[in-house]
Amino acid sequence: MSKPKGKTATVLDTLRLFKEKADELRSSSYLKQLPDQTWAIRFNDPTSENGISIVDIRPDDESRKALILTLRFFENELKLENVVALYKDLPIPEDQRRCVVESFERVQKKLASGLQFILKVGNKTYKSREIFETLMYGQYCHPQEPLRKRLKLFKTSQVTWMMANQEFDKTIGLYCEYIFWLYDKNDIAIKALETLRSVQEPGPSSSPPLS
Repeated sequence: MSKPKGKTATVLDTLRLFKEKADELRSSSYLKQLPDQTWAIRFNDPTSENGISIVDIRPDDESRKALILTLRFFENELKLENVVALYKDLPIPEDQRRCVVESFERVQKKLASGLQFILKVGNKTYKSREIFETLMYGQYCHPQEPLRKRLKLFKTSQVTWMMANQEFDKTIGLYCEYIFWLYDKNDIAIKALETLRSVQEPGPSSSPPLS
């Protein structure tokens, strides 16, 4: 499928920027800590005042904050859904285009159903996407007042706060996994677009000048 010259260049810029930001994510110390993530709730613990103790092992908050500065780029300036939408018109095989779109849809379904925990606070149930948004925009990125109120609800008990943080980190892990998978697909797309652009913008003619 042929593309206008300007559009090809714009799409190329977007995919290259995606790869640049994904490379920043790869270097994060947060991701090195993520495989150690674990949790447990222990009852009848004689060392605890109320008999309940929490095991909450996850990446430290400083590394989380550093990663979020880059991850929010995929939530705002370079939205994942917008990058995925580009694939519908890319000059690559149909099965590869379809694979990218369908894979992103599966990610969205996972977030809608819950990855590890579903929080029930008061009369409302919160799943992965809502928990992610609450911590992302209620605590870290330009905190929004409605989400700050929800954040306070999550903090009403040690158990719900542990669950919220564990789910948040699980969601970050899922996003990064998809971003790195799409990174490899972008390599194929970029090469195809560069080939297309070389056809659209041929170099100077090699024919001898007219005498």
